[in-house]
Amino acid sequence: MELSQVIIKPIVTEKSLKGHPFGQYSFQVHNDSTKTTIAKAAKVHFGVDVIKVTISIIKPSSKVNNKRKTIIISGYKKAIIFVQKGQTISIFEEPKEEKKVKKVKKLATK
Repeated sequence: MELSQVIIKPIVTEKSLKGHPFGQYSFQVHNDSTKTTIAKAAKVHFGVDVIKVTISIIKPSSKVNNKRKTIIISGYKKAIIFVQKGQTISIFEEPKEEKKVKKVKKLATK
């Protein structure tokens, strides 16, 4: 398997975003990938030094929609990548908004 096919997409949830200040990033990865291939792919794609990789397998689930049809949600493999202190992955950084300064007109006192 090529390193470009290992990391599929980032997982951006409220729970996964809590780990970003500590250097933890969550990704959906290929089902056949291992911890070493995930660490190599992260180093190649994002240019960060990986300390540790944890893997969990999310099982498929089903749910019923409002028209009483059963929908099957496919399972996937999730990896949490721990990077060295001071390094970040640019995909997860939010663009900083510029502060808008409102001009306040002073009322002339007579």
